[in-house]
Amino acid sequence: MSDPDEEAGAAAPAKKSKIKEAAPVEEKIDSVIHVDRTVAPARPDWMKTPLHPELELTGPAEYDLKTNMDISFLPGQGDAKFTGLDAYEHLKSNNLLEGCLGLADGLALRERGIKAYVKFFESKDGAVVALWTGVFKDDDGKLYVPLAMPVLNKVAITKGDLSVLWTKYRPLVRFKA
Repeated sequence: MSDPDEEAGAAAPAKKSKIKEAAPVEEKIDSVIHVDRTVAPARPDWMKTPLHPELELTGPAEYDLKTNMDISFLPGQGDAKFTGLDAYEHLKSNNLLEGCLGLADGLALRERGIKAYVKFFESKDGAVVALWTGVFKDDDGKLYVPLAMPVLNKVAITKGDLSVLWTKYRPLVRFKA
């Protein structure tokens, strides 16, 4: 027995829709950060003795991650012997520390969320943002800097040991002058 469709001829091709598929919509992410500069941020328990408390409230109260940030790398950064201490000394000796982000900025970035963080920092070859105005000593006198970084779908604030190598994945993030 033969197939009824073959006997009647091939089925007519389906008509193509004149409706175009919509292009994927990119999610809008607010790039404006608001920081309360009227009161020092609450420090984590591990942040013992801040070295620059006079810088805790410096920086703009509002800034745009798209237009108000300077993201760069320090001379020698990524070399086999370049440490966080080298970065810190460079910032201090060149009077660059004051224009850097601090703990309050890191807390505001955490509040903004992981999508904004990834969009504005990971695309710049760096997932870790050092909050340089918050450099501190621990109980043993060792130097650390607070870090903002993505961890398990959120922005975490942790500490970075300045005696370790400072890789190219830790860009210098400063406010544009």
